[in-house]
Amino acid sequence: MPDTVPCAKCGRGTLVPSKIRKMPGAVVVLGFLLMIGAVVGLGVGGLAKFGGKWIAAEGQRTPEEVRRSLEAVNVPAPIVSKAMHETEESLTEADLKSLNADQAAAVAKAQVALVAREVDPADVSRFADTLLLGSAIALVVGWILRMKKPGLRCTNCGATSATP
Repeated sequence: MPDTVPCAKCGRGTLVPSKIRKMPGAVVVLGFLLMIGAVVGLGVGGLAKFGGKWIAAEGQRTPEEVRRSLEAVNVPAPIVSKAMHETEESLTEADLKSLNADQAAAVAKAQVALVAREVDPADVSRFADTLLLGSAIALVVGWILRMKKPGLRCTNCGATSATP
């Protein structure tokens, strides 16, 4: 029995053991794209899962508590009115740049609290769970599509065949 197997396609090279893709190139690319999307989905789902709890806690603050937290760090009254949506005007970049770091953080937290009052925490949790499950499935499918198996590859032309 010879140590080398000649290539049936080109006749000049020999077949050597190597890892070869199970699927065609387009399917392998699809697998990598699924894996990239799945990793992004897992990140967004994780943020939604844990951020949803924070949003739910902020949503339980009453508007009076939000106003008091803004006044506690000496946010100017016109900006408080804009942040609380009491006027038709909305906050501008100039308004936010006129605040110090503590005041800007308080305004951002107040805006989250006001928006969170309109978001159902159960909906955020369901969204996060669905996204995490779908991303996990996509990750597994992508991994399967890009897998390699043992096989033989020609040293001359690169043709592949299954291991005999």
